[in-house]
Amino acid sequence: MDLTDYNPWKELIANREALGVPDLTIQPLIPYLRSAVDPQQNPDLLEHSDWLPLIDQVLWVLTNLYPHLPFKQELFQGQDPAPDPVAKLQALRNAAVQVPPIMGELDLHLAILDALATVRDPHTAYVRPRFFRGSIAFLPFRAGYYDDPVTGNKRFVVTAAMDGIGIDGFEPGVELVNFDGGSFMSTVAHAANLTPAANDAAQLQRGLLRLTVRPMASSGAARWREPFEEETETFHFLPRGSTTPRIAVVPWGVAKATSLGADFPDPALQPRAMAPPDMEAGEAAVGMLWGWQRFRDQGAPTTEVSHFPEVFQFQTPLGTPGRANLDPANLAAAENPAKRFGYMAIKTFSRNASAVVSVDLPNEFARILRLLQTSAPDGIIVDLRNNPGGDIVAAERMLQMLTARRIVPANFHLASTPALRQILQSTTTISGLEPYQEDARKGDFPDGPLTHPHPITPPESLPFQAYQGPVVLLVNASTYSAADIFAGGFADHAVGTIIGTDPSTGGGGASAWSYSDVVSMLPASGQPLRNLPGSAMSLAFLRSSRVVPNLGVPIEDVGVEPDIIRAKTLNDLLQEHGNAVPSDLVSFACDTLAGMEVHRIELSGAVMRAEATEIHVVTTGLDRVDFVLDMDTSPVLTLTPDNLPQPVSVPFHANGVPPAAISVKGYLDGELRTSARITMNHPRPRD
Repeated sequence: MDLTDYNPWKELIANREALGVPDLTIQPLIPYLRSAVDPQQNPDLLEHSDWLPLIDQVLWVLTNLYPHLPFKQELFQGQDPAPDPVAKLQALRNAAVQVPPIMGELDLHLAILDALATVRDPHTAYVRPRFFRGSIAFLPFRAGYYDDPVTGNKRFVVTAAMDGIGIDGFEPGVELVNFDGGSFMSTVAHAANLTPAANDAAQLQRGLLRLTVRPMASSGAARWREPFEEETETFHFLPRGSTTPRIAVVPWGVAKATSLGADFPDPALQPRAMAPPDMEAGEAAVGMLWGWQRFRDQGAPTTEVSHFPEVFQFQTPLGTPGRANLDPANLAAAENPAKRFGYMAIKTFSRNASAVVSVDLPNEFARILRLLQTSAPDGIIVDLRNNPGGDIVAAERMLQMLTARRIVPANFHLASTPALRQILQSTTTISGLEPYQEDARKGDFPDGPLTHPHPITPPESLPFQAYQGPVVLLVNASTYSAADIFAGGFADHAVGTIIGTDPSTGGGGASAWSYSDVVSMLPASGQPLRNLPGSAMSLAFLRSSRVVPNLGVPIEDVGVEPDIIRAKTLNDLLQEHGNAVPSDLVSFACDTLAGMEVHRIELSGAVMRAEATEIHVVTTGLDRVDFVLDMDTSPVLTLTPDNLPQPVSVPFHANGVPPAAISVKGYLDGELRTSARITMNHPRPRD
C-alpha cells in the first residue's frame, strides 16, 4: 500500500494549527517501529544491564505496595490469563539475564505490558521510555456498538471515517463483521489484550478504543515486533443496504506531537490522583484526530460558556452554547414538555494546565450549576460516560454540590505488608498518608491484606449544595476511577437516579500514584526504591471502598450498578461520537427527570436588623424548613411553608453575634431534601 500521499494524513497535517498541535507529524507504523530500535534515532534505548533493575523494581512495588493483587487473584481465579504478574515478571527476569540477550528491547517492554495486563487494572500501567511518549498509532476511522432492539445483540458500526480514506462505501453507519460470519466481538476483545479492563463491559469499551487508537507508550500489539511486517489492518463491512461483506484495508499511522504526551501526567500537576495514563492518552488522541472535523463541520461556538471546555460541556434548554454536542430540543420530556432541563457532561476530573485541580474544577462546576439553576430549574442530566477519572478530591467536592445531604467521602486502604508497615513507621511524615502512619506507629496495622480505611477528601473541605433540583446521572463501562467514585457516592447518598448503558461502571476503585511519586514520597527505610531506568509506571496505591449504606463494598472490578439499564441505540452511538442526531438516552433521562419531585428553596432580600436577619423565603415541595447559622448543627428557627412570614426574621447567635451565613434546610416527611445558603453582605445592622 503506497502511503507517501495518504489523504487522511495530509488532511490532519493541513489542519494541525487549528487542532492546536503545530508540531504534529505522521509516519507509517513500520518506519516508526524501526526507528524505535535504531540507536541513532532512539537515544532512549536501554543498556542490557538496565533490564534486570527495571524488572526488579516493577516486581518489588507489585509485591509490596499493590493492594488489589490478592483480590484480583481470587476474583479472576481460573481465567486465562491468570492474574499473576509476579510469576510472569519472574519468568521474564530469568530470560532477561541471558547473555547474549535472547530478546529485543521491544520484546522486553511488551512482556512487562503483558504481565501487568493480567490484573486487568488500567491504573497499574507501564509506560515505555521517552521515545514512545506523545506517539499515537491510529487507523483512519472510529467504531462503536449499539444494542440491536430486536435480538439484543451488539452490532458494531463505523462512527466516523476520515476524509480521503479511499474505500467505496466505507462511511459512518456501515456495520463491521467478521470475515467468517462470527461475532465482531472477538476482534474487539483481542484489541484490548495489552490494556485490559476490570469487567467485560469495560473490556468491550476499551477494545473499541484500542481497535483504532493505541498510545505507543502504554499499549500496542504483540505482533508489532521485529521483523515488522504488518502496517495495515483488514476489516470486513456491510455497505448500506447490502448483505454481502466487502473488504477495507487501512494503514496504521503514528501521530506524534508534544501535546499528545498525556501518556504519563506530570505528578506536579496531578499529585497522586490521576486517571489511567493510557486512557488519558487515548482520549487526548481522539480529541486531536477527530476534533478538526467537528471544527470544520460545526464551527466554533460564538459564546465560550465553559471556562474549561476540555472538562465541562453543557447545554441549557434556552440553547446557551457550552460546547455540548446536544440540540436543546433534545432536552424535553414527552409527557411534560413545559419542564426545563439542563445537561452537563464532565469529560474528566483532571486538567493538565492547572496545579490546583481540586479547587479550579469545583469552582467552575459551581458556577455552571448556578447558571443551570436559573435556566433549568426542573432537573439536570450529569453525564459521566467515558470519563476516565482524575482528581478524587475534585470529584467528591463536586458531588457535594448536588445534594443537601452531607457526603461521607469514600474510604481508602493501603496494602498491609511488612515492607509498607516499615515505611510508614518512619519518622518522616508522608503527605496524605499521616492517618496510616499513625496507625502503624500505634501497632494498629492488620496482618493483611489491607490497612484500616481513611478518606482522601477531608470532610470539612466539602462545599455546600449549589443546584437544587432532581439529578439524573449517566454512566457507562468507561466511567472510571474518580468517576467511579463519584458514581458510588451518588448512589450511596441517594442523590438521584443513575441510568447506565452497561451493567456497571468501569470498576476502577483506586487512588493511583506514579512510580516517581512512590520513590519521592516514601522514605527508603532500607527498601530498594529508586527511579526506573528510562521507563515509567503508575500504580493503584490506595484501594477504594464505599460508605454507608454500602460500607466496605469495593469499587475495583465491581463498579457501580445503575438504577436503570437502558440499551444503547444507534442514535445514542452516533450522538456520542459527535453526529448531530437526537440522543434517545437523553430523551429517556428527561422523561425520568419529569417524574421526579422538585424540592427547592429560594432566598432573597437578606437585610440585617438589630437582633435578626430578615430573609424572603419561597419553598417548593417541602413541609418544614430549618434555619441554621454558620456551621452550627442545631437550627435557631423551624417553620412550615404554611406559616412562613415574608420576610422571615432569623435571630442572631445566642450571644448576639450576627452570622456570616445562613443555611435554610428543607424537609419532606422528616427527610432532608434540599438546602440553600445565603452569605451576609451587610456588616452593620440597619433599623
